Amino acid sequence: MRIAAALGICVGLALGVACRSFNPEHCLHLADDGDAWCASHHTGTPYCSPCEAENNGCVAEAPTVEGCPLVDEDADASSSSTTSD
Repeated sequence: MRIAAALGICVGLALGVACRSFNPEHCLHLADDGDAWCASHHTGTPYCSPCEAENNGCVAEAPTVEGCPLVDEDADASSSSTTSD
């Protein structure tokens, strides 16, 4: 029983802190639209990923729910339907 409880706590902690950035310089914290912020501040990495810590969270490819559970599918779909010049 102790092993199951310890395992449950470890899994809960891992899921609770996984894919979260507490970096105040992370794109999620710098703008309402993290993708737009990344596109204007980081050439070649126009997407904001809540699961990436490097490069202020800016990545080259749009994050997916499969790769990052914190990605909002609805927001992702609406942002990918817009185009920029």
